[in-house]
Amino acid sequence: MSIEEPTLEETVELLELENYHLRQEIDQYQAIISQLCTKCDVQRMVIQALTKGDKDNERPA
Repeated sequence: MSIEEPTLEETVELLELENYHLRQEIDQYQAIISQLCTKCDVQRMVIQALTKGDKDNERPA
C-alpha cells in the first residue's frame, strides 16, 4: 500500500488556503492590538486628567 504524494497543484491549493486563514488571524490580531492601543490611550488621558485635577487642587503652603 503506497501513499501518493500530493501533486504540485494540490500542494499550492493547500498552501493558499493556509495562507488565507493565517491572513485572517493576522487581521484579527491587528484589530485586537488596535483596541488595546485605544484603551491604553484612554487610560493615559484619564490619568493625565486626574493628575491635572490633583495639581489644580493643591494649595501653596
